[in-house]
This record gives sequence, C-alpha cells and structure tokens, in this order.
Amino acid sequence: MADKDTQRIDQPIDGANDGASGVAVLLEIARSISSQPLSSEVGIDLIFFDGEDDGEPEYASSRDNSKIWWCHGSQFWSKNKHLPNYSAYYGILVDLVGGKNARFYREGYSRKFASGILSKVWDNASLLGHGSYFIQQDVPEILDDHVFVNEWAGIPMIDIIDFSPDLGFSSYHHTHQDAMDGIDARSLKVVGATVLATIYQE
Repeated sequence: MADKDTQRIDQPIDGANDGASGVAVLLEIARSISSQPLSSEVGIDLIFFDGEDDGEPEYASSRDNSKIWWCHGSQFWSKNKHLPNYSAYYGILVDLVGGKNARFYREGYSRKFASGILSKVWDNASLLGHGSYFIQQDVPEILDDHVFVNEWAGIPMIDIIDFSPDLGFSSYHHTHQDAMDGIDARSLKVVGATVLATIYQE
C-alpha cells in the first residue's frame, strides 16, 4: 500500500522495485542456470516469500511490537520448510534491487549472521567491476526476510537491498512512484551477475 504517499495512501502500488525487482532477478537467474547448468554437486533452491510487505497498517502505532506485520512468508517458511529437515549452506535475499542509482551497503543482520557470505558477494561484485553498486560500507540492521531465515531456520542469509546510510529507503518507497519507469535494467543486471558469479564459484 502507498502508506508513505500523500494521496491514495490506502490503495495498492505497482511495487516495481519493492517486490518485483527481486522476483525478476531470481527468474533470470533460473533461466541462466537452465542454459548453463551448475556442477552436479551444487544445488540451488529459489524461494519466493509471499506476504513480504503490504505497507504499514493503520493500527501499526498501537500494535504489539512482538508481532511483525510483514515478512509473513519467510516467517511461515522458516518454521515450516518445504522439505523435512531442509537446510542450505547459505542464502542470498534480493530486495529493492532494480532502482535507478541503486547502491547496496553491508546490512547489519547480514554482518551479524553471515559475514563470510557477505564478504564473498561484495568481493565478487568488485571483481566484476560492480564496486560502485556494492559499497564497502556498513548500514544498520534492516528487519527483512533474511532475519527469520537466519534466526528461525538456522540458515546463514545475507540481504542485498538498496538502503542508503544517509537517506534510508528511496523517496518512492511505499508510494505510487514505485513503478516501471523507476526501474534501471543495469541495476538488475549487476545484482544478477554478482549472484550468479557467486553461485558458479561453488
């Protein structure tokens, strides 16, 4: 919902970046892997967390802070995995990865739970020439899907997310401006290429 907008705040937004950009990157990763298979010793699972975020509800200011009103899909999956005893070496969450002038910083929970994976991905980005996108600078913790995968599922997971240490989320976040004309194909390509390079190194 457009809870940060000044008009039509109770109406849905396109969510071109906040939601759809991560889905687009994962779908392209799947297509790429299908045309150039991984080693037979390496497996990859793509998980699409439903109910990640629909905007701040009207009751949020008086809500019970022990209950998270977003990240519903990851909360459910982390306690009800699709296979019994499922685990993975690590995970990479992609969220808000398609915006113009996107910049990805080293998020706090990623540093806490999966610092080695974080360094690997950021180093790979630098080797690929994408260091201007993947910034070697820390930002605070962001409560996103990866937190529940780390804490509840016990799988180290990092978050690639466009969040500025100075400005926070972009001005179009949770507004009707989060539409296709704000998407930059270059940002999507940089993230996809970096994640793929990491996967193919395994």
